[in-house]
Amino acid sequence: MRLFYTTTLFFSTLLFCSTSLSAQDVNHEKVSQKLWEQMVEAPNDYYSINIVLADRVDLEALDMELRANKSKAGERATKVIQLLKAKAATTQGRLQHSIQNSSFVKPATVRSSWIANALFVEAKSNLIAELSWDESIEWIGLNGQLEQEEAESMLPPPFLQPNGIEPGLAAINAPALWAMGYTGYGQLTMTSDTGVDPSHPALSLSYYGHYVPIEQTWFQVFEDGTPTGNYVPFDGSDHGTHVTGTTLGLDRLRNDTIGVAFNANWIGARTLGGIGTADNVFAFEWALNPDGDTSTVDDMPDVINNSWWDPSISGEDCFSVYVPVMEALEVAGIAVIFSAGNQGGQASTITSPKNINLNEVNIFATGSVNGNSSSLPIAGSSSRGPSICAATDSSLVIKPEVCAPGVSVRSCVPGNDYDFKGGTSMAAPHVSGAILLLKEAFPDLTAKDLKLALYHSARDLGVPGEDNTFGMGIIDVLAAYNYLVDLGNIPVSPHRANDVMLVNVFNPPFFCDNEVNPTIIVENAGTDTLYSFRALYKTGSVLGDYTWNGELAPKSRIEVTLPPVAADLGQSILSISVEEPNGVEDERPLNNRFSIMVETSDRPNFIATVEGPDNTACQNTSALLRGTLPQSLEGTGATMDIDWYTTAVGGIFLGNGEVFETPLISQNETFYADVAYTVPTGPADNNFGTTSILDTTDIGLEFEVFFDMTLKSVNVFKDETGGVIVRLVDSTGNASLQAVEFSQTTGLMEVNLDWDLTPGRYQIILGGGKPIYHNSEGANYPYNVPNIMSITGATDGNNDAYYFFYDWQVTYREPCGRSAVNVEVGPAGNAPVVDYLISADTVNIDDNEIVEFTNSSANTVEWYWNFGDGTQSNDENPTHVYDQPGEYMTSLTAVNMDGCTGAAFYPIVVEKEKISSTLPPPIFDKIMVFPNPVNDQLSVVIDLPALKTVELRLADSTGRIWEQADYQGSNGNLQMDVSSLPPGLYFLMVKTNQGNSVWKVVKL
Repeated sequence: MRLFYTTTLFFSTLLFCSTSLSAQDVNHEKVSQKLWEQMVEAPNDYYSINIVLADRVDLEALDMELRANKSKAGERATKVIQLLKAKAATTQGRLQHSIQNSSFVKPATVRSSWIANALFVEAKSNLIAELSWDESIEWIGLNGQLEQEEAESMLPPPFLQPNGIEPGLAAINAPALWAMGYTGYGQLTMTSDTGVDPSHPALSLSYYGHYVPIEQTWFQVFEDGTPTGNYVPFDGSDHGTHVTGTTLGLDRLRNDTIGVAFNANWIGARTLGGIGTADNVFAFEWALNPDGDTSTVDDMPDVINNSWWDPSISGEDCFSVYVPVMEALEVAGIAVIFSAGNQGGQASTITSPKNINLNEVNIFATGSVNGNSSSLPIAGSSSRGPSICAATDSSLVIKPEVCAPGVSVRSCVPGNDYDFKGGTSMAAPHVSGAILLLKEAFPDLTAKDLKLALYHSARDLGVPGEDNTFGMGIIDVLAAYNYLVDLGNIPVSPHRANDVMLVNVFNPPFFCDNEVNPTIIVENAGTDTLYSFRALYKTGSVLGDYTWNGELAPKSRIEVTLPPVAADLGQSILSISVEEPNGVEDERPLNNRFSIMVETSDRPNFIATVEGPDNTACQNTSALLRGTLPQSLEGTGATMDIDWYTTAVGGIFLGNGEVFETPLISQNETFYADVAYTVPTGPADNNFGTTSILDTTDIGLEFEVFFDMTLKSVNVFKDETGGVIVRLVDSTGNASLQAVEFSQTTGLMEVNLDWDLTPGRYQIILGGGKPIYHNSEGANYPYNVPNIMSITGATDGNNDAYYFFYDWQVTYREPCGRSAVNVEVGPAGNAPVVDYLISADTVNIDDNEIVEFTNSSANTVEWYWNFGDGTQSNDENPTHVYDQPGEYMTSLTAVNMDGCTGAAFYPIVVEKEKISSTLPPPIFDKIMVFPNPVNDQLSVVIDLPALKTVELRLADSTGRIWEQADYQGSNGNLQMDVSSLPPGLYFLMVKTNQGNSVWKVVKL
């Protein structure tokens, strides 16, 4: 045969030198219809073809042999791979050599596939015609780009809101298997689609790349057919992510279940988006052996979900390169599930290659029904059978095999978002997820066994019996489970005594102090109470090894912040695993690992401390916590705002303020400070260089943002009364935000912006309004808030000039995340009642005023004063002189004879210049402002005759008005709600028709 072929090939090469081609030149029983049509149209072109050899492994006989021997899954897959590779090695060599050396091929395009025993090549029509008569070849097909079974974006169904479990999952009875404990654990799915977004919270933890090298989890090729070398999964659209979510998606933090088998793992192949028939076949081949080791099968998916079709195959082609591929995958143990197509309700509209049947359940096509309706109507777009390839009018003619929910299916899409889509693409992953549930229960059953179970147990819909609309009906995973039990199969127990699950990992934008200390959420997924587990965290080498001890009931969760450990600066992959529940080997290790990109910085962590001695508090007493402005921000005019929480991530909000008194503490507790800074940058004003008026618009300053921030405000200087328009221009040149500010005075005007900005390049420009000042020289770029943002220059390129916008107020949250404060509980006792007096609540630096602090607490023996400016004292009645303006929160923590502490704190304002305020004249001796200090409600009582109007304005020391109220015909008994104001010193301006006055008010 080989000698005959070689002679024939040489002779034919001479015979077919001409470009003319007739129907008699080609053996049409072996050449696909679409390939022939293209050959006739352009006989001199090169065509990308697949050549399937006739001598192939008898997979049907092999399946019977493996069943007779009751071969395990590993033995089955290994045997199939070995035989397929051996067959390709012994049959392809001479043909491949001859084709490679033909003058009618592109030699670099010749590729060999062992899964189909096929060759792929770009060849001219005269060689294709000659090959069609060769007895060693069974089929010559056309390679083309795959097309997506187009999914339709849909609105949510009426009255449906996401509530933890999607209705389609209930429609196939998946919750019944979850109740038994079957959730897909230990099973692996492969999505062959547009890709998968590995960062989505519903998919990130189930990515198999946390457990094996990532090149074993992702198949992708360049357009020239070479491997990418970049194996990181991504989604070029949103289709593949949506499909994968329906198979196994679960956001564990939100308990948002969108997937059938939510404890399974996934790998993927990007076969949509430019890839063609050849690369698709190689994706299937890769799936049989991702790690390249035929002795292992853990890397092989249990199911492959497909929502594509191949237009290079004619609907009349009952044989194609996919036939040997589908036979091989099924016998090896992989269930291949297809969407039927979205070609509508006409007969025989199921798309290639799933429009044929090799047996009852191969190729397995899924139609679409509306799972949001109890009547489960068929979707109008769902493709129908029959197949045109079955020889007799039997069950093999009927298509699809089954149906599943595919209308308004909610699942995940890239960008951490969710969307409703419709189509058989949404139905097929319900079947894939059902296969994973059944495989967990019956791990030794074959792919064909599991497909047959879903096929024969489906709930009949439409006309009685199997039909070309619904197939056998909608799948019912519980009925399939019972079907397998009735056949005598014994399910394995899904329950394990010791199983520790990593639910999520949290890290700040970057870890600080050259250390990493991630926060993890861990669940006891076993049936025994969890008393200990081990947490390992590493970047290449092990950084931390922490053993947790405690008590955690089954199905309960705990948040643990791991101890900080030293790490190299810069970006790295941080891998975290939780292991050894109760000191033994984890019985289910495929849910306990996660990897994430982190960045380590030498930026200091924010410091928050416990006021008083030894970080302790007596049982059932409170502790006083204080946050300290970082040294790098001292003297810059920066301020901070602190929210206090119970946990490092999420948790319960406890209160706000630089100083915070905790709730009563009965045991050692950790509190967390979440800090936001407001930092000025840019020149404070225009008192530098040469200053002049400019009325030109559309120029300004360029700046870059490195970290999420809010640009609160900027200052401008006007020469006329009126307003100005300020615009933000993003990196695309679009003016995305705008602010308009008016003032009836000249000079300085604050423009309030409150622009929330993400990392990127921006411009802030003058969009219109009155002429304002700029500096034509004297600029000194860049003006930075380190790690956060930088003003880099002028928009017109004149970097001696500084345009318009001064004293930027930039607000951002601490990039290092929340800071922990540990409070230790001492002996039981009663906390003392602590209070003190301050000689003045407002002082002036120019007066060098000495502030006296007088302890008024009862029965205390130790005193810990904090003056809020970084200095402390242990005197009972200290004095202090402030040397920097600002608002400071003073505090006293005092200790009684029992060793218990109590605390009090009050603000003090330190000014550079005296505050000009109008003291109450004698006529106002009947005005009362109380209580002062005030917590929630401020009362103003005015006992004046002929009182007609009253205006109240409550402002801070900068003049900013926080609260205001106007009264007409008032009786003089007025109320002002100040509960939402931050603590500090304020000035209440009381304006009446008989005169005005200003009152100092302290808000606690």
